[in-house]
Amino acid sequence: MQEVVLHSPTLESVISVERTIQKYSQECGKYQLWNKLPKKMMYQTFQVILKYLEESGKILILKVVMKLVALLKRLTLYWIILKP
Repeated sequence: MQEVVLHSPTLESVISVERTIQKYSQECGKYQLWNKLPKKMMYQTFQVILKYLEESGKILILKVVMKLVALLKRLTLYWIILKP
């Protein structure tokens, strides 16, 4: 089943996300990148842009799941890496 996108992000938004990834990709995860954007945007829009960039081969998203035995919780971390 395909995901329905109510509107497409603007080119300006895509470029803004790309520049933020270039600047902070090795330092922080997905949520932190979203908070570092120069202009605020809806998190859903940010996720659509990340999906587009990953599918187009511009970025690689590594998902690491670590089980914290002491707390019995799962912590999911995302690293977003800009492909050369």
